[in-house]
Amino acid sequence: LDMESGVRSDVEGRDSFDVVKALVVCKALEAEGWEDSVACDVEVPPPPLPANVKVSGHPLLAHKLTLMRDQATPAREFRSLLREVTFHVGYEATAGIRTARRSDVVSPGGP
Repeated sequence: LDMESGVRSDVEGRDSFDVVKALVVCKALEAEGWEDSVACDVEVPPPPLPANVKVSGHPLLAHKLTLMRDQATPAREFRSLLREVTFHVGYEATAGIRTARRSDVVSPGGP
């Protein structure tokens, strides 16, 4: 764009940016329109996720992330939500861990 529009100028041996010329170019582009004349009807699928990535579909987690993204969320609430989200992520990350049976545990309700 610079080479074609002449927005950059050589003033006293220094390369400089001419704001007035840039505004003229922007107005000309707005007059022409920014719309792409070739419509793309082909939907491109997202790239595959790496093998070590797990995407949670839990609605409560999605809700908390939405609240965290809201710019109106106060900092104190954001930190609280972040703490809760880390617990949820921890639960999901450890869901596949195998546990060992213990027979030495005595419960008040009986065996």
